[in-house]
Amino acid sequence: MDNTDSNVLQQQANTLKELGDSDLFRGDAESALRSYEQSLSIFTQIDNKLGRANVLKAIGDVQQFRKELDGALRSYEHALALFTQIDAKLGQANVLKAIGDVQQF
Repeated sequence: MDNTDSNVLQQQANTLKELGDSDLFRGDAESALRSYEQSLSIFTQIDNKLGRANVLKAIGDVQQFRKELDGALRSYEHALALFTQIDAKLGQANVLKAIGDVQQF
């Protein structure tokens, strides 16, 4: 895969993530999950750890919204591991807060 292909795929993954965010904002968790899963697949294909971590955090948010707390914790823990690998402190902080929110309820 050349750099142009990778850039196109990254743009597609980002767009799918944004569509998922919009769907979740509108209350359509099912559609949001579909967009997030597609985005996650592309970020995994192009080995973009930050993108994967952000999408896993978003998937955890959907799971938390749907009261799927065990699934949310798994998603958040995967996101935290990726954020830690790439030393993304803000991502780590946001996921740790989300984990705390899940454990509080």
